[in-house]
Amino acid sequence: RASFHRAWFLSFMVWTPVQLINLAYVPLPLQASVVATVMMGWQTTLSLLNHYHDHGSPRNALHGNQSDQPPASSPQLEPVQSAPSPAGTAASGTSGVGGRSKLQSHLTVYGTAAAHAGDGSNWAAERAQLLVSWEAERSQQRTRLKQLIAENRSLRYQLGQLHATAGWTAPERKPTPRRATENGETEGSGG
Repeated sequence: RASFHRAWFLSFMVWTPVQLINLAYVPLPLQASVVATVMMGWQTTLSLLNHYHDHGSPRNALHGNQSDQPPASSPQLEPVQSAPSPAGTAASGTSGVGGRSKLQSHLTVYGTAAAHAGDGSNWAAERAQLLVSWEAERSQQRTRLKQLIAENRSLRYQLGQLHATAGWTAPERKPTPRRATENGETEGSGG
């Protein structure tokens, strides 16, 4: 109830001077746009104030837990599994980082989160499946892109060979006709 009265008071403190300035100095055709602009800014300000009042500043949420330890409510994650062989990493289409693939790193995190989920939700397992399918699709797209680039280079090379063997040269540009002006100079002569 106090916040409701506070909002009305702040509204009065903003809208009274705005309307006085609007009626005194702003031309009549622009008054509606001034009211709309101030109203949009004021609503944005009020929603931000309400959000910060309810949830706190996002800066506090980012910098509030600076310790290296996970919060007490989160489950302890298991260590990462053994690193895959380089041949396995190359075959999967992912780049190895620090002796393991990015995909395995993500899967390990999602797998441990799914193993520790006590509420029975499949959220982490579904995310892991999505990640696997997205990574496979990206790998296929990368492979197809490499094929297209190689094909483009090959075709450009073949086209260059055809031009070289056929003695092809670029067509010559036809000179533009020049017209005489009133004082005897030619137009387009450049001098």
